[in-house]
Amino acid sequence: MDMMPDFRVRLKVNPRTRKMVFATDVHSVFDICWYTLARKMSEDVAPENKGTSADKKEKPEGVVMSCPFCGEAFVRRSNRAVICGKPECEKAWKAMNQRNSRKKRKIQAQQST
Repeated sequence: MDMMPDFRVRLKVNPRTRKMVFATDVHSVFDICWYTLARKMSEDVAPENKGTSADKKEKPEGVVMSCPFCGEAFVRRSNRAVICGKPECEKAWKAMNQRNSRKKRKIQAQQST
């Protein structure tokens, strides 16, 4: 344990998925290797505890995400939730979906002619 380097973990927003995740700062391939080894050691169940309740992972209560419209963080309880649930964000979400749907229909109509 003493020979493993310390890692800095920060809360970051993934720009593609807009999910908030804990990510480590790595500066070399060696940092990645050490970090992977440390995670494996911390997540793996000890052989004497296999088959007991210690190796059963608890279901998380939700994933923290940021709303694409208002930018606030919220806990996503459903795998389909994208917005925070405020009425103005829901309105913006529906308007965006309608714009995209119209755009898609227009492109399909142009391609069929």
